[in-house]
Amino acid sequence: MKPERWQDVKKVYLAALELEVKERLAFLDQACRNDTELRKEVESLLEHENKANTFIESSALAVAAKAIAADKLVVSLVGRDFGHYRILSVLGSGGMGDVYRAEDVRLNRTVALKVLPAHVADHPEQRQRFRREAKAIASLNHPNICVLHDVGQHDGIDYLVMECLEGETLAQRLARGRLTIEEVLKYAMQILEGLDKAHRHGVVHRDLKPGNIMLTRDGLKILDFGLAKVGAPVSGLDPIVTEVPTAPLTAKGVITGTLQYMAPEQLEGKDADPRTDIFAFGAVLYETVTGRKAFDGRSQVSVMAAIMEHTPPAVSSLQPLASVHLDHVTRTCLEKDPDQRWQSAADVSRQLKFISHAGAASVPTSIPAKSRNVRERFAWALVGSLLLTVVIAGWLIYQRPELDTLMLRFQIETPPSGFPNHIALSPDGTRLAAVIDTDKEQMLWVHRMDGSPAQILSGTEGAQNPFWSADGRFIGFFAAGKLKKVGFFGVPAETVCDAGPSWGGTWNREDVILFGSGDGPIMRVAASGGPSTAVTTLDSTRGEKGHVRPSFLPDGTHFLYVVQAANPENTGLFVGSLTSNQPERLLASGLKAAFALPSHLLFVRDTTLMFQEFDLRRLKLRGNPTTVAEGIQTNPGPAMAGFSVSDNGLVAFRAGGSIANRQLRLADRTGAPTGFVGTTSSFQNPVFSPGGESVAVSLQNPGRDIWLINTATSARTRFTLNPADEDYPVWAGDRIVFNSNRDGGVANLYAKPVNGGGAEEVILKNDFPKIPLSWSEHGQYLAYEERDPKTKSDLWYLSLQDRQPIKFLSTDFNETQAQISPNGRWIAYVSDQSGRPEVYVRSFPSGSIERQVSTDRGLQPRWREDGKELFFLGSEGTEDFMVVNVESNESPPAVRVSSPKKLFQFDVISQNQRNSYDVLGGQRFMLNLIPRPAGAAPTVTFILNWQKIP
Repeated sequence: MKPERWQDVKKVYLAALELEVKERLAFLDQACRNDTELRKEVESLLEHENKANTFIESSALAVAAKAIAADKLVVSLVGRDFGHYRILSVLGSGGMGDVYRAEDVRLNRTVALKVLPAHVADHPEQRQRFRREAKAIASLNHPNICVLHDVGQHDGIDYLVMECLEGETLAQRLARGRLTIEEVLKYAMQILEGLDKAHRHGVVHRDLKPGNIMLTRDGLKILDFGLAKVGAPVSGLDPIVTEVPTAPLTAKGVITGTLQYMAPEQLEGKDADPRTDIFAFGAVLYETVTGRKAFDGRSQVSVMAAIMEHTPPAVSSLQPLASVHLDHVTRTCLEKDPDQRWQSAADVSRQLKFISHAGAASVPTSIPAKSRNVRERFAWALVGSLLLTVVIAGWLIYQRPELDTLMLRFQIETPPSGFPNHIALSPDGTRLAAVIDTDKEQMLWVHRMDGSPAQILSGTEGAQNPFWSADGRFIGFFAAGKLKKVGFFGVPAETVCDAGPSWGGTWNREDVILFGSGDGPIMRVAASGGPSTAVTTLDSTRGEKGHVRPSFLPDGTHFLYVVQAANPENTGLFVGSLTSNQPERLLASGLKAAFALPSHLLFVRDTTLMFQEFDLRRLKLRGNPTTVAEGIQTNPGPAMAGFSVSDNGLVAFRAGGSIANRQLRLADRTGAPTGFVGTTSSFQNPVFSPGGESVAVSLQNPGRDIWLINTATSARTRFTLNPADEDYPVWAGDRIVFNSNRDGGVANLYAKPVNGGGAEEVILKNDFPKIPLSWSEHGQYLAYEERDPKTKSDLWYLSLQDRQPIKFLSTDFNETQAQISPNGRWIAYVSDQSGRPEVYVRSFPSGSIERQVSTDRGLQPRWREDGKELFFLGSEGTEDFMVVNVESNESPPAVRVSSPKKLFQFDVISQNQRNSYDVLGGQRFMLNLIPRPAGAAPTVTFILNWQKIP
């Protein structure tokens, strides 16, 4: 199509976009008249624009598709000559101009050529504004303002020629996260230098925002003075622009600018002055420091209300490295009343120079260096997803296929996580929540599909298993034995109820939350908080041991969940109801599943993500399953599959296969590998034999059994043979103690001789699930953990003389992972009494003396064979392997421990394990690792239109 024809199509299309849908038909009748080809082209573009809106509402793809639908027409100018300028490619498009990369053939240099869009070219006031931008820039010869080379008109098209800048906009930089304080001060002072120059020459920018600020090698440049107001100069300077409009080009009461950076007076349609730019600068400064916008909301109305009525949180509350001085500067910039703001850019610049020179923005001494590194390291949003989405969307529009018939994939990188499966898409598909690692502990990280900076949500320390509220305003998660929720729009985290070790949650529109337990039924609780009640019942006749991974169906009454049973034949995916306790079995799959509108069930078989037609009325599957993707990351133990689906059909997943496969690695005291025990398998809870010749470990095959592995030859021998699950082996001299749910689903304690010369025997049986933990050196006592719903996890020990259980420690908190010292006088254990798991030591058996060992989370304590050192893991996910020195007296009993010291770090998932490692002699370690490709970046893959897979 000829360029002139493209301009006609573009003019009609962009004019139609400004109209309501119901008004477009009449407009097209008039605009196109008998030109059917013109009408066909315009209607095709409008159809793509409508589909983009409904495809992923408010997401980056919708924005990109709509923008590129217009940009498709801009491409037609590539290759044309404008005087001695030859257009090479498209750089961007906006309401006030389309920008191209061009070659100045006369001077042999690359320039940026800005063309007045066709849809505004016929409006005299818009042409005047375009020319005013040229005069405004021409008056501002400053290193921090984009240079204007030329102004012209070619074939009736107005254009500006500016320097072509190589770099990225501040908006693109912020997509990777907030800036360091040093970067903030450097860029802020350059912005202020440019603004001060403009204001002194009577130019008010009126559209200062990150997208109009370019970062280059040679410094920062302010761009796009298309909305600038040109008035009288300040301080008696003689500007190049000498004329002052007699009437404002912006009609009174009309809002001009970009909403989230507008001053209150702009929203009210009042005249702008330099203080208006100061407000916008404050919003930009706030965003560079915190990584989030100063004023945000779910709609334009809510953003406007925030600007007019609300004060954003202090920058220091979101960025600990920011000082109170920077708080003061930012807050004064954002005053609602212009008279209360800084009155000039020079005023603000002097304040920031003071901060920079005096070091007032330095780190407060109360913030630990480790915490500072964490926040700096992870307060970033990953670049690429929006760009990739735009490119793909542009290709779709350019090729003109039907948007709803093509499958589309793209990926984003995420921060590392020891819980990679823990991802959740918001109902509208615009945000992805994930659990990530920090140097301290795991937290919730939210990626935004519109390209805005990602966020780490405060108050989510220790988070696992995130899930969204039906309206997308809250994220539910589990931490420290509690079900919690956090508001995505600034609402702090709060506890909903006690939850224990919970596996998955779901939240309906009536604010009912369901959550699953590894050893209990599906529980129900109001989102506002209160007691939880069971909505399913474990069937002991089928050996059911836990109901997990609930997921509401669209009616908010029925829900999917996974039944875990001792017999794999009784494990499967079921449909339950809030009003009936008669579940229906759907599939034999023992992994989480989810419903996707309008009528599909998404589930994982082995590591393959599949979908199948699902009749919501009859609650039955129809037809045959179809593969969506292979190699989905799964963890069969907690029935976890690393995928999520939004209400509008966007699927996100982690690839990597089953993380149940692990590697037992032998290591020295520095963590350096010295060998491996066997090939990769579903190893869990490994422990050395007393001499280190063998390892006892539980394996899934298909039920969970205890196996013995020779550390020299890697030869395996199956130790337990019962069809039920056996787990948590503990060496006890010539016997191994373990638990098994073979009697009605409750895990009781059993013992079996290692040499096979005797039969298994029950050593403790009652109504509560139990886990054996450690054996005293002389075989007198066995320490074990017992879970009572009333008191959570408690510590007991069993006297092997009379087989009488004795309670050692029972509180309102969880006490777990007990290890009796080699001399039998102390117990190291883990308690969450401080709100997070920490390692403690108590005298045994009296319990009268207690010492806290860890200082920044602690798990899985292990004694050295002589009792002079105690090892433990410093955090979950990517583990810090810690050690303390221990000195103890027998009479009178006393114990002293040194400060924790980090030996090394290793990558492990410790969830559902009491033993992620074991120690032999204090010099030899066995680590239960997740094998990962070296240097592989963690990614999440997104799929659109997976329903169209043949």
